Amino acid sequence: MTETFKTILWLDDMRTPVESEGVTVVRNYEEFVAYLDRLAPGEFPDLISFDHDLALEHYPRDTEEQAKGIPYHTYKEPTGLHCAYYIVDNFLPLRHWTVHSWNPEGRQNIERKLGSYCRSGWVREFEIPFRTDPIPGVSPEGWRIS
Repeated sequence: MTETFKTILWLDDMRTPVESEGVTVVRNYEEFVAYLDRLAPGEFPDLISFDHDLALEHYPRDTEEQAKGIPYHTYKEPTGLHCAYYIVDNFLPLRHWTVHSWNPEGRQNIERKLGSYCRSGWVREFEIPFRTDPIPGVSPEGWRIS
C-alpha cells in the first residue's frame, strides 16, 4: 500500500486500514481540518481517501430514505463532501485522491467536486484493506438502526 504512496490520509468514522505504516486516520471533519492545518508547506499527503458518511445522522435508515437523496441541509455534522470542499475552497495542493464510501450518491458528490478540482490525481481503483469498527446505531452494512 505505502509503496505507491508514502503518506496517506484516511477519512472514515468506522473503518481502519489494516496496514498503518504511513497512514493517518481521521474520523470527522474537525480532525480532517486540524490535521491539514498542522502541516508544514510541502508536507501534504500523497493520497487522501474519502468516506462520505461521518456521523450517525448521515446514515440512512433504509433504501427508501436513501432513495430520497442526501438531506445535507438537515445535517449538523459535516460529511466527507464538506472535507472535499475544504480542500477546494482553500486551494490545497491535492496530489492524489480516492473515495471509498459505501454511499453511492455521497461517493458521486465527492468525485464530482474533486474531479473538477484535481482530475489528474484521481486514483479510481486503489483499495486499502481495512477492518470495520462498530458504531453504536449503525449496522455493519451502513444502515442507521436507532
